[in-house]
Amino acid sequence: DPEKIKTREQRVDYIALFDRKCNEAVAKVKAQEESIEETKKHNAERIKLKEQEIEVFENKLSFIS
Repeated sequence: DPEKIKTREQRVDYIALFDRKCNEAVAKVKAQEESIEETKKHNAERIKLKEQEIEVFENKLSFIS
């Protein structure tokens, strides 16, 4: 809306608002990326534990067979 940036003061305010919103968006993206990395790390650890459990069960089965 051109009416919102008619004066110099309005343009300065608009630029500040735009910059703040851009920074907020970047921060949200960064937070999401960090959350994804934490989830990947957690899942990798769970997979490793489950693989170890499987190995233990396979060893037990080899004694039974």
